Amino acid sequence: GDIRTLTAVDLPALHELKNVIVFPMQEPRPHPMEMSGGDLDGDTFWISSNPNLIFSKNEKPFDYQDQEDQANNETKSLIN
Repeated sequence: GDIRTLTAVDLPALHELKNVIVFPMQEPRPHPMEMSGGDLDGDTFWISSNPNLIFSKNEKPFDYQDQEDQANNETKSLIN
């Protein structure tokens, strides 16, 4: 589930932005988090409009938050 097929939309309010990806904020889970647990701290994203490379459906994304919570809990237990 690290690779996601998303649909681009044309929003005139964003036309001035160049060379950026704008992700929606109203999703139950941020799209970057669905892709390898991306936290936008320098993550690299790749965009293609080649139909031969577009998946017909997205697989369920891995729950990286659980992994992060587990790591935080283990770190806290080491500190305490």
